Amino acid sequence: MIPVSFDEKGISAITYGCSLARELNLGIKLLHVLTMAGIPAPVEAHAGATTYNYSAGDLMDQRKKQAEEKLRAMSNRVRKESGLECSFTCKFGFVDIQVLKHSEKDHVVMVVMGTPQHDTVLDQLLGSRSLKIVNHSSTPVLLVPNLTGYLPIKTIVTGTSYENWDEKKIQWLADMAEVFKASLHFVRVVESQDSEQKLTFEGYKKQVTELLPDSIDHQFKIVKDISVDQGIRDYALDNQADLIALQRSEKSGWERFFSHNVPKDMALATNLPILVY
Repeated sequence: MIPVSFDEKGISAITYGCSLARELNLGIKLLHVLTMAGIPAPVEAHAGATTYNYSAGDLMDQRKKQAEEKLRAMSNRVRKESGLECSFTCKFGFVDIQVLKHSEKDHVVMVVMGTPQHDTVLDQLLGSRSLKIVNHSSTPVLLVPNLTGYLPIKTIVTGTSYENWDEKKIQWLADMAEVFKASLHFVRVVESQDSEQKLTFEGYKKQVTELLPDSIDHQFKIVKDISVDQGIRDYALDNQADLIALQRSEKSGWERFFSHNVPKDMALATNLPILVY
C-alpha cells in the first residue's frame, strides 16, 4: 500500500514502492485520504446569501470524484510503466486511521510512505501522521526519503534490542533478506563496552544465528556511540547499506511519548530507506 497526496513529496515513495513490489512479486494499492477540514463552505455562504445550491455533501462527492479520477490515471500509469497490478481507493477521514484500517483489512504486506518533514514546533512535538502510523501499525512500514531512487537491496543494517527480542520478527526479516539475497548486519549501539555487554551480545548472536538460513550472509557488531540512531546511521554509511531495519517498540503510548524515539530520529536524519517492522 502506498498512501498518496498528489504532490511532489510523495513521488519517491511511489517509484520506490513500485520497484520494491516488482522485486517481491506483489501488487500495488494506492490510498488517498480526503480530510473533512479541507471542504470549504460554498461561495454563496461566504457572500452572505441566505440560500445556495451546493450542500457540504455535494462538495464532498465532487472532491471524491476528482480524487478518484487522479487515482485512476495514476493507477493506469503504474500498470503501464511497471507491469504491476495496481488498484486504488479514496476515503474520507484521518490519514493515519485510514492507513492503519485498510492495511489490516486488505492484508497488506507493507506500507510504503515518504519520510515525514517537520516544519513547525508542534509537528516536532507530536510527530507527523507518518510517525503515528509507524508507532501503531501491525504491518511493516517503509519510510522513503524524498528524492531517493531505488537500488537493489544487498545490505540490510538492523539495530538490535534485547528488550524487544521477537523470534517471529527476526524470521520475517530473514525471509526478506533471503528474497533479496542480501546480507544482514545486526548492530548493537552502546555508550561503553565491557565484558558483560560482550557476553550478553554473544548470547544474542547465538540465538539469532540459529534462526538464520545458511544461505544468508550475516554479521554482528557492537558499536560505541552515545546516540543509538547516530551509531546505526554511521555504521550503515560505512558499510554501504541499502536499507535500515528497526524493530517496532512494543511500549505503551505514554512510554513511547516520553522515551527516545529512535525510528523518528532516524527518519529525520538519514537518506536511507527505513523499514520499521
